[in-house]
Amino acid sequence: EEEPLPQITLNIDLFRRSRYYPRIFAPRFTKPKDEGWWVVIGDPQRNELVAVKRIQAIRKKTSTKLIFDWDEEMYGEGNDPERAD
Repeated sequence: EEEPLPQITLNIDLFRRSRYYPRIFAPRFTKPKDEGWWVVIGDPQRNELVAVKRIQAIRKKTSTKLIFDWDEEMYGEGNDPERAD
């Protein structure tokens, strides 16, 4: 029986500095659209995508979590999640 992969939880806090809430320019849509953000985590050495999360529009403050499995093969020097910056 295989051991489950360790899970990593990335807490993401986004703040809007200005009071202005921007709408994006999207000429192919008939209604105004809100901005959105993507958090993408990958391993460029292995050319592998690890996790992706879409974050909806930010009014004043938005907090979310990105939970993903961390493969033991990715641990190596500089890739240890316990020492992430």
